[in-house]
Amino acid sequence: MGRFLLRFSQCLVSGLFVLSGLIKLNDPLGFSYKLTEYFHVFGWDVSDSLSLFLGISVCVLEVVCGVMLFLGFKLKRVTWLLLMTMIFFTLLTGITYLSGYVNPAFYQPDLRAAAEAAGQSPSFFQPFNEANQLVSDCGCFGDALKLSPKVSFWKDVVLLLLIIFLLVHHREISPLTTPKRSRWITGMAAVFSVLLSTFTLRYLPIIDFRPFKAGNHLPDLMKIPEGAPTDSFELIFVYKNLQSGEVKEFSMDALPSKGWEFVDRKDRKVREGYRPPVHDFVATDSAGNDRTAEILNEANVLLIISSDMSKLNGSDFQPFEAFASLRSKGFKVFVWTSGLPSDVERIQSQTHLPYEWLTGDRTLLKTIVRSNPGLTYLRKGTVVKHWSSAHLPKNEDLIP
Repeated sequence: MGRFLLRFSQCLVSGLFVLSGLIKLNDPLGFSYKLTEYFHVFGWDVSDSLSLFLGISVCVLEVVCGVMLFLGFKLKRVTWLLLMTMIFFTLLTGITYLSGYVNPAFYQPDLRAAAEAAGQSPSFFQPFNEANQLVSDCGCFGDALKLSPKVSFWKDVVLLLLIIFLLVHHREISPLTTPKRSRWITGMAAVFSVLLSTFTLRYLPIIDFRPFKAGNHLPDLMKIPEGAPTDSFELIFVYKNLQSGEVKEFSMDALPSKGWEFVDRKDRKVREGYRPPVHDFVATDSAGNDRTAEILNEANVLLIISSDMSKLNGSDFQPFEAFASLRSKGFKVFVWTSGLPSDVERIQSQTHLPYEWLTGDRTLLKTIVRSNPGLTYLRKGTVVKHWSSAHLPKNEDLIP
């Protein structure tokens, strides 16, 4: 029984690390966005390029360590490295989950200032509020499987215990093959991981887990089902003690009786409502007109998407000029960006793109296509395909 449990733990931990690493290497940009989100939460100013480098490094390390653990190769080193890694991630997911018990007004300067201006002294702890968690999901398995901070934390706790078990009993695990073969297999796993990240960065994810994958009808994914839960709010009443001057918050069912004076009433979100897979899909033109319906209803629409124009220049958009001739074939072609007006004007002055320019949410545009710039083809609201700027289609390939 003990030997079976040891082998089961070895296979489970190694499999999860390899699977997690490969899923994120399939979409390294997506994982780098999640890392940047974590960095911003903790107030760290980290560049996008550094986030991408760190993200790829972590994923390659996950795959390599998972393979070495499965092979039983250099187990003492690998289990110690996995232990250090899991301690870090358990602390990270733990902080993320437990942040739901912390009052944002205690650590956010603007909220604290507003509370103090109203005569309140924000407390540190509060009843658990899902909406106050620092991030909505951990990003452990990319977009393939989104885990809540709570689930992710307890998953990490279980993995941490399993790794401690493997570290204690690592001498009882027999290698699957010779050290020489293990080195070759480990080396090939590392090379494959790096090549996979390089390929997906240049040519987009091989497997698309996002709601904008080819074949999805976006209007259907933007609908909110009947009876779906909505945002839930709690009424909070603020009272001041007439004797001590203390200002305190009370819920509806625990209002004070005598000796307190009413000060204010406010709403506190306690639960996030249903969010459709595709939300914030809004495109506006330079005049402020909403063009979303047009994009989703036209027979053939090409969207040249740039989530960050500050990193681009006119030459990055020159390959897209060739699609202008498709307009005579019934295609609508737009440039959709979240760039600042100054960046848009700079690119427009450097190019001769005869297309309308639209603006949208940056996070949305980064989610639609993992290329800056990139191309998305919609046919009556259905995603036909995405292309990176490094591998654009020929015009004849786009004509239905």
